[in-house]
Amino acid sequence: MYFAGRDFNESVLYGGQTKERRNRSNLDFPYALAKRFEFLLFSIFVLDARRKKIEICYTIDDNRQAWEAEHLLGNEIDTFSQVKANSCTPVTHDTEILHCTATTPDGLSRDTTLETNRAAVLMVELGMGLQLYLAAHVPVGFSDSLFQGVVAYADDIFGGFEAYAEDLVYGRNRTELTSAQYWIKHIKSPALVFFGNGSVLVKNPAMEKVLQKGGDLRLIDGRIQAPLSLAPFFARNSRDLPVDAPANTGSTRQEQARVMSIAGGPRYFVEAIPSQVSDEETRDPVRSYFRKKVLITADTTSSEVSAETIKAATGVTHQQARIIKKIIDGKTVRQAAEEIGISYNTARNHLAMAQQRTATSSQIELVNSVTKAIQITPDQ
Repeated sequence: MYFAGRDFNESVLYGGQTKERRNRSNLDFPYALAKRFEFLLFSIFVLDARRKKIEICYTIDDNRQAWEAEHLLGNEIDTFSQVKANSCTPVTHDTEILHCTATTPDGLSRDTTLETNRAAVLMVELGMGLQLYLAAHVPVGFSDSLFQGVVAYADDIFGGFEAYAEDLVYGRNRTELTSAQYWIKHIKSPALVFFGNGSVLVKNPAMEKVLQKGGDLRLIDGRIQAPLSLAPFFARNSRDLPVDAPANTGSTRQEQARVMSIAGGPRYFVEAIPSQVSDEETRDPVRSYFRKKVLITADTTSSEVSAETIKAATGVTHQQARIIKKIIDGKTVRQAAEEIGISYNTARNHLAMAQQRTATSSQIELVNSVTKAIQITPDQ
């Protein structure tokens, strides 16, 4: 791949480069662009610039059908790494064939292909060695003037792409950052919020102390480095976390806390923070990559706390305290129910009532509330 020329004139620029900072209500990426340019494919992807690796990518057309383009992007990482922020970069590459397999209304599969040899590329630095790219794949046969027009248009809307990138990392109007700060503000145990492959969004003072000690958890280039046994929690797709329907409803779903014990070491709690994104957006793997998760670590002494201590500190019933203790000890709800000798649904109902009693809205919040109540704090 090599950089294409940029010989623009006023007619191509459509009146000049305004570089508007458009917000989501005016323009979303890449969906609105795909609708605007009927014959183009648009890829959104995250590149780990330090490791020269594509973390996640998503390519769609004007009908919102997903295409396979990761092989093309992966082959040109070195060139993408040279793209500069603040403007659109036109690039030319060897002809590649992209594929799309779609299901027709009658249930049959239909294969579609597109030959492409050029792209208009935007890039935004996300920090932590991550870069967000938007690539408009131009079909073979496009004239130079049309290609330059696409490049000029992409250059003009770079500000909107920056706003979109900010939305992904921090949430619309930075709501996800505010939510993340709230989630860990009152947690006495070390806690942090991350997305993707361990990129840390925010952490509390207790976690700062843990990271300074350089134990099992380390922070390197903005990413949390955890024991190998925690690797499944750092999957790039947040939907890898298990889900359970709440005991008191039959329609909605919530992420169940993942609890893991490390022999001779701390226990880790991982849970996806509830998101307000639409069903349409949750099918976008790039948005799933940016789903925020909270990681909490508790000292091994917490396993020595009895159900009676939990009951006295929180006011929950004895049976509820027994289940909570099992969860703190690293058991799942199903395992806790089996060991206590009650049904899984009964255990979930007990947890739901314990959440009501402690004014918490999820299993991880309940565990946090209990650990705070019995004064389990990290070493000072």
